[in-house]
Amino acid sequence: MTDHAGPKILVFDIETAPTTAWVWGLWQQNVGINQIRDDGYILMWAAKWLGNDEVMHDALPRHREMYDHDRMDDSLVVESLRDLIDEADVTVTHNGDRFDLPWVTSRLVYHEMPPLDTPLSVDTLKIARYSMRFVSNKLDYLAQHLGIGCKMDTGGFELWEGVMAGDPLSWRKMIEYGEHDVVLTEEVYLRLRPYAHQHANLSLFHTDGILRCKKCGSTNLSKDGTGFHTTTANQFQRYRCKDCGDRTSRGRKSKFTPEEKEGHVR
Repeated sequence: MTDHAGPKILVFDIETAPTTAWVWGLWQQNVGINQIRDDGYILMWAAKWLGNDEVMHDALPRHREMYDHDRMDDSLVVESLRDLIDEADVTVTHNGDRFDLPWVTSRLVYHEMPPLDTPLSVDTLKIARYSMRFVSNKLDYLAQHLGIGCKMDTGGFELWEGVMAGDPLSWRKMIEYGEHDVVLTEEVYLRLRPYAHQHANLSLFHTDGILRCKKCGSTNLSKDGTGFHTTTANQFQRYRCKDCGDRTSRGRKSKFTPEEKEGHVR
């Protein structure tokens, strides 16, 4: 856990190679283990620290000694991502809880590497799915619908073919695609964050004792017109964050004194 400076929040995304298998058709194929030709692996990752302009990445072409084998070795790419995630207090992804994080873990297991020092996870797909009702929860739709932007056009599976064949132009486009997704995820996250019903409590990463917003950690709070949060036993002042717009933060002191509370119970 970090000190009063606040949590380190990592936005990241991975791109993976497909699993290849021998099949006899295109629809409803029941693929046996002995039909698998090659397992998938991580081609690259892109990431940025929330609020920082720099977008980082690592990809197989950086490790030519791992790239020239018949079976691609993604161990160094996996290791660099694990080290970066281990620096984070919170990760932000889109569908990362079901895709990116399990993928990273499965590759760590495969390479017999130490597991992640798992940070708190915030998944924008889950925020959209469980706190809102959009026509689609896909990143591209959310970004376009909210006026943020759109995903890059990859041109289809041909890009993955070019990447796996080692084509430099394909790799440049793939890296640009991954970095663009990370920026888009960050912007969608910031737009959805105030409305999330469930979110990591970022105020807990500050140790200065100051009342802060639960969603972003800001001290720029206002209680004007926000009323009280009522529990079964008491009421607490509700605050609105002037930075991110969240209204779920509440004061630590109850509205009633112990004597008044006892009187209400009676």
